Formats: sequence, C-alpha cells, structure tokens
Amino acid sequence: MSDPPTRPTDETVDPTQLPLETEPAPAGTPGVPPAVLDYVRRYGDRYTASQLRYQLEQAGHDEATIEAALRSAGVTEERRPTGWARYGSSAVGQPIGPNDHPRPRREPLTVLGVLVAFLVGGYATIWLVGTVAPNVAVLVAGVILVAGLVGWASLRETSPSVASGLGWGVLAAVGLPTLAVLVLFGLCVAGAIRPY
Repeated sequence: MSDPPTRPTDETVDPTQLPLETEPAPAGTPGVPPAVLDYVRRYGDRYTASQLRYQLEQAGHDEATIEAALRSAGVTEERRPTGWARYGSSAVGQPIGPNDHPRPRREPLTVLGVLVAFLVGGYATIWLVGTVAPNVAVLVAGVILVAGLVGWASLRETSPSVASGLGWGVLAAVGLPTLAVLVLFGLCVAGAIRPY
C-alpha cells in the first residue's frame, strides 16, 4: 500500500486526493478516514450535503463513509450553504461537477461601500487637484474612471462585490453629472420658452 498523496497547501482541497483506505478515526466516527472528515468539516458550511456527497463519490469513497462523515460534521440538505456556494448551479442544490466552480457571492453592503468610497474618493481627489492645478483635474478624472473600469474588469471573477461597486461607481460618476447637466439644460430651456 502506498502512502496517501500529500494534501495541497492552498485553501482548496481536492477530494480525489483524499486517501481511500480507512485510517484510525477520532472517537465518534468509526470507519471514517480523518482526511474525509476534515474535508467535510472544512467545506460543510459552504456546500450542501449533496454537493459534498457528489465530490466524495467522484473521488471513490463509499456511501457509508460519506454518510458517516456528513452526520459527524452536521451537514444536512436543509443547511443553506454560505460563501461561494450560494451562486451558480450549486445555489439550487444541484451537485457541482469537477469542472463546475461556484460563483462568488455579491455582498450588498460591500458593493455599496465600494460605490460610496469610489464616488467620494474620486470627487474629492478631482476637487483637490482642481484647486491646485485646474487643467490637470480633467486628466485625473479620466485616470480615475479608467482605473475604476480596469478594477471592475479584473475583479469580476475573484471579488464580485468590489467589482460591482467599482462598476456602479463608474456609472454613477459619469451618470450623475450628466443627469445634472441635462436637468439644468431642461430647466433653462423650459424657462426660456414661456407662453405669452
């Protein structure tokens, strides 16, 4: 019998790398390899029991071992997954496949915080630069908008809350002044055309 493969050092654990043979288990989980139990405990708050069961079955673990590990970790179908597993196919409780990666969750408060920080920080920077060098303020505004767009494009997959906040911030930074100009223009036009 060969030694089980070493566990990856990053945060993601591949269930196919868990040992299949039964090792001495902690009290209360007879017949469950500690690596399987650790895997279920580690990801039980992110994924439903059916999702974990699917991954462990694909890795070659038997049903009795999987069910014992799920019971021991307290993972049930009723438990709503948190974090990344709330989105994508996993959000509706469908098993995730080996190549199906759940999408990150968008946190509304984070989106709002990034939006407000982008707007306040951007307008404050433009105002400060405008008081010192008015000709450079337009260039700074352009740089801030491009930086917001680059941040939105590059963070959509890894940090969707921040990306959404930046995207909405860019839209608001362009849209609010445009709306204000259109409203003022409309008021001027409406004020100039008076019925006599």
